[in-house]
Amino acid sequence: MIRDGGHGFSSLIGQFCGTDFPPMVTSKERQLWLHFHSDENIEYAGFVAIYEYIPRPTS
Repeated sequence: MIRDGGHGFSSLIGQFCGTDFPPMVTSKERQLWLHFHSDENIEYAGFVAIYEYIPRPTS
C-alpha cells in the first residue's frame, strides 16, 4: 500500500500485490507512506524501493 504523504491516513495512491512490479509512482507531497506486508509461508529477500527527488519549478 502506498499513500501520498507521511501518514497511514494520507491519500491512497495504490495497493499492489503479488510478484509484478507496480507502475511508477509520483507523489504530490514531500513524503510517501509505504506499508509492506508479507505472509509467513514464503521467504524471499523482501522488497526494493528506488526513488528520485525532483525539485519543484521555481517560476
